[in-house]
Amino acid sequence: MGVFSKFSIRKLLYNKKFAIILSAVLAFVIWLSIVINQTPVIERTITNIPIVFETKGTVAGDYKLEVVNYGGTRVAEVKVSGPAYVVSKLTADDIDVRLVLSSVSEPNEYNVQVRASQKVINSEYSIISVTPSSLTLKFDRISEKVVNTADIVVEANVKAESGFQIYKKAVSTAVGETVVISGPRTQVEKIHTVKAIAKIEGDTVLSEAKTYSSEIALYDADGNKLDSTLFDISVKDPEVYVTVYKTKTIELEVDLDNQPSGKRTKYDKKIKIMGPNDVIAALKGNKFKCTIDYNKVKVDKNTFKVNLTEFGLGAEVLTNKGDEFIIVTLY
Repeated sequence: MGVFSKFSIRKLLYNKKFAIILSAVLAFVIWLSIVINQTPVIERTITNIPIVFETKGTVAGDYKLEVVNYGGTRVAEVKVSGPAYVVSKLTADDIDVRLVLSSVSEPNEYNVQVRASQKVINSEYSIISVTPSSLTLKFDRISEKVVNTADIVVEANVKAESGFQIYKKAVSTAVGETVVISGPRTQVEKIHTVKAIAKIEGDTVLSEAKTYSSEIALYDADGNKLDSTLFDISVKDPEVYVTVYKTKTIELEVDLDNQPSGKRTKYDKKIKIMGPNDVIAALKGNKFKCTIDYNKVKVDKNTFKVNLTEFGLGAEVLTNKGDEFIIVTLY
């Protein structure tokens, strides 16, 4: 008998601590039984469930097709049915909504079914419906266009103060040498001009270089703006740099050694030049002269170029047209 001879169920039942624990366990069992057997089945609509537009692993993906428009919505509503204690806890994270792409095999517009399923299988509730039940979507193959940063046209609504000139508007070199634009092949093929439009409010007058943020805009050959939502651009909002040069009006004189007999020279003797502020400010006087050996110049249709450096002007100095030279004509 030993230990068991001292054990008494009667004594155990009269133990207050044991009685409390036993009562709690029995109460929980009774409550669980009532919940399971008597909780009503309800319906509930779960909203804002993201629709998965991924084509990888589908027939469309095998043909390298992707959705290039989204049928007006990217989220769905799913109606579910089940016990209240289950259905009331469901969220958008519990439901997977995808496209049925078994019939999509070439670039075209399709009406595809939308299907909802449980991310984790739970037999206690079921999916009744999904809204929208279908979407009209366009599918195309994705293509890329690589654009040189230097070829991006900058639009910046700025002016130069008196005595200054806008020299250059360019995308910041921090972007890199190229920008990659990807999207539907049929749309990528339409891209003719890429612009970086500076974000400037009103007219701005500048006397020094300025950096602005910008947005990329794409245009076709006829100047029509393309829908930017169809493209993935490697640089979304590049900085653009507006270079402002100081200007100065000077007089030039060209002496021509070994000048052909009977020939005279003609050129603009008074011109406006531009350059970095410090370079132009350092120029002394307004008259600059150079001597050129005719036998060493390249003549084309009775004209030849004389570089501004021949006049002792710095390499960064340009004409107000952006040239590094003037044209001399023989007549």
